[in-house]
Amino acid sequence: MQLALGQIRSAIAEEAYLSTGWDYSRPTSIMANINEVCNFKCPMCMHWRPEFDRHREISVAQWKQILDSLREFLGHYLIAFLGGEPFIKPGFLDILEYCHERDIDFTTTTNGSLLLRGDTIARLVRSAPVHLNISVDGPDAESHDRSRGVPGAFQKIERAIHAMRAEQDRTGQRFPIRIKPTVHLWNFRSMPSMVEWTQRIGADTVDFEPMRQWTTESINDMWIGPDQIGDLNGVVQELVAQKRAGAPIETSERRLLGMPNHFGGGNVEPEVTPCRVGLRRFAIAPNGDVTTCWFYDPIGNIVQQSAREIWTGAVARRRREETVACKKACAYSCMAQKPLKNLLERGQLLLAAERKRTALTTIAS
Repeated sequence: MQLALGQIRSAIAEEAYLSTGWDYSRPTSIMANINEVCNFKCPMCMHWRPEFDRHREISVAQWKQILDSLREFLGHYLIAFLGGEPFIKPGFLDILEYCHERDIDFTTTTNGSLLLRGDTIARLVRSAPVHLNISVDGPDAESHDRSRGVPGAFQKIERAIHAMRAEQDRTGQRFPIRIKPTVHLWNFRSMPSMVEWTQRIGADTVDFEPMRQWTTESINDMWIGPDQIGDLNGVVQELVAQKRAGAPIETSERRLLGMPNHFGGGNVEPEVTPCRVGLRRFAIAPNGDVTTCWFYDPIGNIVQQSAREIWTGAVARRRREETVACKKACAYSCMAQKPLKNLLERGQLLLAAERKRTALTTIAS
């Protein structure tokens, strides 16, 4: 409820900024890139490659100071931990436990490969994330493992989800598991089956994201070309029908229906215009640099400045003016902004999935 009220207050502040220029904005999309290394070898990604230019990583102690700085500025907030693969970082679980101790809501995204290591699942469940995102690119080992470049990855994910649910049942600590497929040439025809697999494996929702052109392989080998756009249209229509029938698909109909244009080179209009990224996003790099948009330079460094100083400073204010005026089409980028209505619908879907699971667990016991 606190997070929903925060989104509503933010929406009001955004409209005030756009209509009057009064700047009462506060970040609501807070992202922490813990690292830029990964143990998978996804062809569409650069993080695992030796030639990738990585930021220096700051310490666990510094991350705890960052979390407190954000709390002092924002009060109650939600932070999303990302990588690379965040569970590679030594002390990452200490950061999650600190969030729990300080009543800071968090989510994290993982490839799932390290969840079975040691006491990771027990500590993660005890830390009580708002939800857990797991990247899965197919409903079977053949499609997923090819997409992720590591044989045996799919089997580890299935075992990890089962173990996660068992630990949740044992402790009574509930949180939803969201499956995040990246859609591309090698797997798009299997996406309707992903919905069935999500439910069968014990996860709660699925959120589809089309691949972007970041690597040579993504451009030459994995892009859905003109000869396959007709098939993609059919897949998209099937996903929309599943969503309308009540399947736990978080992706909005507009984003689903826009995928053929995305791959076909057509114009895909963002769901929110003008761009609000400068009014919402506070993205922290592994070295503490803070950006609102990757097309622009950082607005500060949170190791050297407080969160309040960064957001209310002259650089951030100038960046808000620049991003609101920006005309780049970012309908499917990591920075694509979702309308408030869609954010609330996604939250309701996650809550409904968890209530259903809780009820089934109660009946079973």
